[in-house]
Amino acid sequence: MHLVFVTPRYGQAIVGGAESAVRSFATRIAARGHEVEVITSTSITLDWEDQLPVGTSLEDGVIVHRLRPRRPRDPQFGLLYRQSLATGYLPDSTAASQFLLDQGPILDELWPLLDRLNPDRVISYPLLYWPNVQAIRWNPARSVLHPAAHPEAILASLAYIDVVPSARRIVLQTHAEQQLVNRLFPLAPTRQLVLGLGREERRYPIASQQLPHRSYLLALGRVQADKGARLLASIYRDARPSLDLILAGPIVEPIDAPPGITLVGIVGDQEREALIANARAVVIASRYESFSLVATEAMNSGVPIIVNGFNPVLVEQVENSGAGVAFRNAAELLGAIELLANDPVLSHSLGSNGLRYVAANLSWDSIIDRYLDFLR
Repeated sequence: MHLVFVTPRYGQAIVGGAESAVRSFATRIAARGHEVEVITSTSITLDWEDQLPVGTSLEDGVIVHRLRPRRPRDPQFGLLYRQSLATGYLPDSTAASQFLLDQGPILDELWPLLDRLNPDRVISYPLLYWPNVQAIRWNPARSVLHPAAHPEAILASLAYIDVVPSARRIVLQTHAEQQLVNRLFPLAPTRQLVLGLGREERRYPIASQQLPHRSYLLALGRVQADKGARLLASIYRDARPSLDLILAGPIVEPIDAPPGITLVGIVGDQEREALIANARAVVIASRYESFSLVATEAMNSGVPIIVNGFNPVLVEQVENSGAGVAFRNAAELLGAIELLANDPVLSHSLGSNGLRYVAANLSWDSIIDRYLDFLR
């Protein structure tokens, strides 16, 4: 098969999220001999700045086409659309189209490039952005949508109400996401597949893995309010948990880090694996996740997870694996940190549960088998 993935950002510099999942699928499918291409922007941030070279390259067996965005995202985008993002209300189709344009990234060469490549399937991953909507509209009969959806008001707006049901195939990462998307859109005729993401094999020796104890809590991903950074900072400002916290990932919204928190910024693959493997626990404080690769990575290292209990996807991952605990307020988060900091037997038990779960359920080979069968 000839597959084209459309995603707003792509590459090793992209930490976590849907874009990282695209890379996992694309490289593995290409390794099986299929022709796999990616259309993306030259940006590595959500500001849509022109940061990487325009053009075509071969990356890990995948042909990557990087297009320059028409313009950067307006720095005031969040303020301009604050009410719409909070309520999902866009008054008409004109306003909905303008929202997608303003959110970006606008890739003017997307349709001409798709016409030239003429793939068997064009895969939009995730839903929310302008290129992904346009990729579905290019040829709905060939379209495959990975919404990577979580409960946010704008998802049910006029920007997406027509395009989602037009996708011929939809891939959901959890049953919680499937329930959400089917509640919002009429998808009865659409072929659907619930398919998680696989575990990544550890590529580097973790020399410090034999330490007698693990002395820090790790939060991995973008440092910004809606990913839980502000909540975590408030915990460490108001109390002094037994575990220090390491925040690793791009700093999108700077925070005033109180004592006990270390900001390390973007880390390489080897340091990332070492940070996970040697953590006492990994905390995922975001309310907005469609599937947490970080949770899978932690489980694959035998490290327990602490997740936001308002996120049904994260709760589903914890319930299915038995690899962690969920919290619903600051007091419960502090209690979870203290529980895992002071009960090594429980911590080891949860970590062992995670190891067993990923070994039994999250093999990339079986995931890719199912995925390719679904695309045919």
